[in-house]
Amino acid sequence: MQGPEMIVRNADGPREALFLHLIETYGANDQFGSRPICLLQLEPARVARIAERMDNVHREDGCEWEQGGVIFRSSGEPAMLMHAAVECSGRACSAEGGVTYGNLGAEGHGYRMRRTAEGWAIRKTGIMWIS
Repeated sequence: MQGPEMIVRNADGPREALFLHLIETYGANDQFGSRPICLLQLEPARVARIAERMDNVHREDGCEWEQGGVIFRSSGEPAMLMHAAVECSGRACSAEGGVTYGNLGAEGHGYRMRRTAEGWAIRKTGIMWIS
């Protein structure tokens, strides 16, 4: 099921745009509330840049796996690991992004992205996997 096209403004490249979109999407989800989010395989400077815009965003090492779920190291509260992978050709990109939050608790979605004058246009193309 394709979703509506969303515009992410002021992102430093498509991968950052996808992370911003995912953080906004999962952060607004009642199931996850305000869980801390740890961004996987992203340079510390870029995590810091995103954390300036979005609440409760942390580096990968801020989270760990414990007793079948992801927790935030400093508090022990439930958390999420978030990933984003993007492949581009010219102004168009294919991407996959999602979250892991527990044992049998993870999902990944496919996205199409394109650069526009306003920013990065992102459209969900459907679920790619779920656990």
